[in-house]
Amino acid sequence: RSAQEGMLVVSENWMPGWRVDSFTCLSPSPPCARTTSGDELPLLTALRTDLTFIGLVIPAGEMTFTLRYQPMSVYLGLTISGATALLLLIVCLWRWRRRVTR
Repeated sequence: RSAQEGMLVVSENWMPGWRVDSFTCLSPSPPCARTTSGDELPLLTALRTDLTFIGLVIPAGEMTFTLRYQPMSVYLGLTISGATALLLLIVCLWRWRRRVTR
């Protein structure tokens, strides 16, 4: 809950991959839908603050959100590992089948 727009600084190391999930405005008439200048509020974005911390510009009003670490490198690594495992399985099955048919 915030009476005015401000910056929330989270004492956690900032790394590319921090995301805000499940943003919900709890105010009856959502003042958290606009900034004080009247502009539409962009989705909350995790910013690098004080060299190493996570900062979020939060609007006035009551809201809840979840801060999640989801780096693309994890998904890329899983994709490459899965493709390699599949390729290895295919090669092993091919060699086993060649040996059985001889």
